[in-house]
Formats: sequence, structure tokens, C-alpha cells
Amino acid sequence: MKVLKQIRYILFALMVLGCFANFAQNEYGRDLIVLCELLIGLTFLFEAVLVLNDKNKISNIKRAYLFFECIFLSTIFIAYYLFSQDAKMPGRLLGFFAAIFLSLQYLIYAIRTLAKKTKKSGFLAILVFLFIITAILGIVGLTLKLNHWPGANLMMRISFFIALMIIFLGIVKRKYSYDGQMISLKDHLNSLPGKIRLSFCYFTIWSAYITFSIWGLVPSFYTLSVPPAQQKMKQEQSPAADIYWENYAGFIENRRVAAEK
Repeated sequence: MKVLKQIRYILFALMVLGCFANFAQNEYGRDLIVLCELLIGLTFLFEAVLVLNDKNKISNIKRAYLFFECIFLSTIFIAYYLFSQDAKMPGRLLGFFAAIFLSLQYLIYAIRTLAKKTKKSGFLAILVFLFIITAILGIVGLTLKLNHWPGANLMMRISFFIALMIIFLGIVKRKYSYDGQMISLKDHLNSLPGKIRLSFCYFTIWSAYITFSIWGLVPSFYTLSVPPAQQKMKQEQSPAADIYWENYAGFIENRRVAAEK
């Protein structure tokens, strides 16, 4: 498990390098990002197999929770890669349904945790609940964003602002009363099962990027394969986007044929 975590850390670092390379108008940066998404998805798939074969004495409920969480995360990341290769199928539906199922899994856990821990520490229980909700909004929001579906920007903005609030409260008040003891928010979050913290960090970073890009504070992703005009039409859900793309693709193909002659 530790080896898989270290591999994911390296892949996340490579994704960051890919982002900076893309911002410098090197399109290979985008290829590096989507390749890392595929490899990260495979690490989660391999971890799901390890969970099933884990000889440690854990309850069947916890084993099922960890197994399905890894399966859903694996499907999401692999779907992102497939979507980058073909904007139609199968990445679109795979990513959407995996994001919904993972969000439902997290939501059920968040509600149970809120109901269970409210008596021990109402405010800390609410923060943990919001922490998980932030991860859910980021997961669904990014999936909708990649599919150019409505509601993505709103969800990612909400995710970003809630994350800022949680981080601020975690810094300002370092200890919270919990079941007669004083405990930090960080220590309490470390006790969360599975990959909730990883999901929070990864998808909230994307929420922050999308929010900043809407405000024009960070550069947009660079690509030569899709014209900026077509990207704008796609974001605005314009029916002319597909027509524009077909005409553009035909123009590029005609140029290629003419060059070969």
C-alpha cells in the first residue's frame, strides 16, 4: 500500500509539471497529465485487488467500503484518460457514473458520521461533514466540467470556498473539544477511512484552478488540436460547436491531403 501511495505522489508531481509545461504552450504537458491520470487509475485498481486479498482482520463492511472506493476512483481516473482520447464514449459515461457512485458512498458516510459524532463535538462533526461534502462537490464538479455540462462552475466554486473556510478554521483554532478531549482538526481528519483526504486535496485543487481561471487569474490550458473558438462554444453549450468542429477537422484533413500531394 505504501509503495502505491509513493507512486501516486510521483504521478501527482508529474501532473503538476505537466500543467506548467502546458501553460508554457507545450502541448506535451497535456499528454503528460492524461497519462498520469491513467497510471493513477491503474494504481487504484491494483489497490482494490490488494484490499480483497488483505489478510489483516478487518470487518467485511470496511473491506467493501475500501474496495468500492478504490474501484470508483480507478474508474474516474481511467475515464478521464479515455475521455481525453475520445470525447464521446466510453469515458464520458464511465466517469459520470463512477463520480456519482463514489459521491453517494462518501455522502452516506458523511451523514452517518455527522449523526454519530454530533453528541461528542457538534462543531467538529459539522466541519468533518463539510470536509467530505467539499470533496463530493469537487468530484462531481470536475466530471461535469470535463463533459462541458451545466452546473460544473457553480459546484467547483462552492467546493473551493468551503475548502478555504475549513482551512482557515483549522489554522485559527488549533484544538477542538471532542468527547472530553482536545483534538486538532488535522488529527481528526487523519482518522477518516480510505481516500477521502486524497479526494479532498486532489479535486479541491482542481476546484481552485477552475475558480481562478474563471476570474482570469491563471492561464488556461493550451491546445493546438481544439481551436479556442470551438472551446468557447462548447463551454457555452452552443449547438454550433459540433458543426464548427466538423468543418475545422475537414479543413485540417484537406490541408494534410494537399500537403501529401
